[in-house]
Amino acid sequence: MKKAVCVCAVKGGVGKTLVALNLAKRLAKEGRTALIDADLDNSSFSQFTGIDGVIKIDREQRFKPYAWKDMEVFSMSLVTSRDQSVSMSGDRYVQIIDDVINRSLWNAEFYVFDMPGGSSDIFRSVLAIVGDYLAGDVIVSQPAMVDSTRKMLNLHNYLEIPVLGLIENMSYLTVGAITYHPFGKSTVEEIAAEFGVPVLGKIPLDPHIAEGVQQGNPFLPEGLLEPIDNTVKAVIETEIHKPGFLEKLVHKVTDTLKTEVEKVLASVIISANKTHDISAIRRNTGFTEGRPLLFVVTDESGMKELTRVGLRVTEEALKVIPEPKSDEEYEEWVEKFDFQIVSDFQTLARIIMAKAVRGRREVPFSTWEAWCNGDLKAYGLGYAPRAVNAIRNIFDNDEIMGPIRDQYGVLLSRWI
Repeated sequence: MKKAVCVCAVKGGVGKTLVALNLAKRLAKEGRTALIDADLDNSSFSQFTGIDGVIKIDREQRFKPYAWKDMEVFSMSLVTSRDQSVSMSGDRYVQIIDDVINRSLWNAEFYVFDMPGGSSDIFRSVLAIVGDYLAGDVIVSQPAMVDSTRKMLNLHNYLEIPVLGLIENMSYLTVGAITYHPFGKSTVEEIAAEFGVPVLGKIPLDPHIAEGVQQGNPFLPEGLLEPIDNTVKAVIETEIHKPGFLEKLVHKVTDTLKTEVEKVLASVIISANKTHDISAIRRNTGFTEGRPLLFVVTDESGMKELTRVGLRVTEEALKVIPEPKSDEEYEEWVEKFDFQIVSDFQTLARIIMAKAVRGRREVPFSTWEAWCNGDLKAYGLGYAPRAVNAIRNIFDNDEIMGPIRDQYGVLLSRWI
């Protein structure tokens, strides 16, 4: 059974490539291993290894991974050149990484992904593609980057992505009998305990490592390999559990469900008008007569629209803009809205209930989580500040959401 492991961190420069290279080399002793440099616009495989090889294309237009030290390798630095700049739109990166994973001549049991810094398009795409055989992620931290490590762990919690553990790089520096902490004292045990994940080990700041990289030998000496060997053991022993964000339950869309969604939205509007100072919403959000809002609710897949409602914030109330019945008038009606908010019904339910069920645990849920992680989307002119103000003044306003929670709690609890 094949297994994948992603080596990741929010920020670049913490040692993901160093860990990924060493992990792939050690896993190669356990079975056929592929190393995929997923950092397409800042690929560093050639820099770390001194390799200037070329990845070839076969007759069927598939990548032929580069053979290196008992591994199969893909890196953009082997497709173009070591110093060739790469700058594309997110959809192009996603297409390339999909072709690399699904339309290349791999013959591997273990797949190690050297992920780009951050957590946007490529991060989610890799996890979606390898979700059926993902053992888990290794998060590389550094003592001074506590907030960055917490952000990455919070994202893994939100998306229910399995974490094999933390490796702290540049953890300390030993000179003779004295140990220094150039980037501050170790924080990895504290963060691991906070999030309930294992510490796989620490890698020191060692000049010999840097010298090895400069010479094309990025491999840690035997005395420093404990974090890597612990990771190999975790990959081998871990059972595969598909990440939670790939297992979102998609309920069958029925007329009854559509009616329930519309009832909830109507209740939100009524509650807002009864309990809140509409003129304050109008002032704070900038939803004036010339800037109406279109709110769209989809099923959990995001592919099927359940309902949409046009809203206008007047001085007196939050009013619905009636949807025209004819197709000719509909296009003109849609063009009136230069600002949209789109949410699937599960996310809407979680926002209203202020909680979510992940695995078997019920955890707090906020609109900020939904927006920051892409489940509540905003589109249109000046959408970012308006989205922030809408969250502050409407979605995270307990005076508005509380009555809906009380009225529809039984219904909504099935969806969270």
